[in-house]
Amino acid sequence: MKFRKMPRTELVLSEVGFGVWTVATNWWGKIEDADKKALLENAVEEGINFFDTADTYGDGLGEEILAEVLGHKRNEIIIGTKFGYDIYDPTPRDGHKERAQKFDKEFVKYACEQSLRRLGTDYIDLYQAHNIKLADLEKDELFETLEQLQPTWRKTSYSRHLSNSSSKGRYGTSEWRSVRISGGLKKGNIPSSSAK
Repeated sequence: MKFRKMPRTELVLSEVGFGVWTVATNWWGKIEDADKKALLENAVEEGINFFDTADTYGDGLGEEILAEVLGHKRNEIIIGTKFGYDIYDPTPRDGHKERAQKFDKEFVKYACEQSLRRLGTDYIDLYQAHNIKLADLEKDELFETLEQLQPTWRKTSYSRHLSNSSSKGRYGTSEWRSVRISGGLKKGNIPSSSAK
């Protein structure tokens, strides 16, 4: 396995990551619990150290399964999780329909606390705004809140996963952007995290 250092962070990630949505949802077919666990364990055995999940994957299952299966290897793996979709709203979700999003201070703090609890850890390596819209991205309150949450993170950075909307649906950028928390955040100054 090859590894790369994420620019402007101390994170060294495997070039191949594991998208935990594959074992946390049944959108593309049911996977038996034993197979889910085996997939995660095999990923580590093959040298994968980066696991990308989100609170919305399986309504928290994506984070819980990481704690259950790989919690004993927490110091050996890098966990990226995402926030922004309101999975706490009791309104039933209709198929793949997008949930309501929240990026206000109280929600972000609550979502972070819940992710930490589900992950069974006291830190998150990479905390990502999930499909954030431009209007929310431009609000300083979000980044002030993330900076206040810095003690929750040890190594880390947060990133902005941008999306936009059109009459034909949603699309996300394939490029991740990250900002090191300990650095000064200036609006519009978002360095690219793509390693070369």
